[in-house]
Amino acid sequence: MGEGIKKVKAFICSLTKEKLEKYRKEFWGYYNEETRIEGNPKIWKILNQACNVQPSEAELLLSSNSIKIYQNMQICIDSVGHLYKLPRSVIQDPKEYVKEENEISVPIPTSIRNLKVLLNIVKASSSKRTRRNFF
Repeated sequence: MGEGIKKVKAFICSLTKEKLEKYRKEFWGYYNEETRIEGNPKIWKILNQACNVQPSEAELLLSSNSIKIYQNMQICIDSVGHLYKLPRSVIQDPKEYVKEENEISVPIPTSIRNLKVLLNIVKASSSKRTRRNFF
């Protein structure tokens, strides 16, 4: 997934697209000048910019600021040796997101017969759980 220096292992995000965007804003917001406890605020800004441009531009941006990259931007080191760790979810978009919370993930019965079969399966599984709980 991705290309060039931003080529990270493809992943399925455990968040919805909207929640991932919120996470990214919180991640980069945490690394602002007031709350930063490690690294250089200027380098964090450069890393943020590099995550939001094309791979060729990101490579140029990082190299021109003497930032060494490892593991496709997941680990970066500045010229004075500070270590910066980036989760792949801020570097690259996932291959797939989870479904929206209000989406139905079970099959909808298409007939009365299918509904009866589905209900029998649910009853059977719940009665097995009940019996196990009594032992």
